[in-house]
Amino acid sequence: MYIVFEGIDGAGKTTQIQMLKEWLEANGFRVETLVEPTNSEIGDLIHEILRWPNAKTD
Repeated sequence: MYIVFEGIDGAGKTTQIQMLKEWLEANGFRVETLVEPTNSEIGDLIHEILRWPNAKTD
């Protein structure tokens, strides 16, 4: 399962992610949290690949 949290800076995403992670782990789930790179060269490349999987990249 993949759960995504989106929102503006300071909206409480990190707090909610941590709370959900703790609850899921306490109920026997294995949890990994990831941060999607967005404001970087690699983030731009990842977004391009996700939008256009058949596009050629250098």
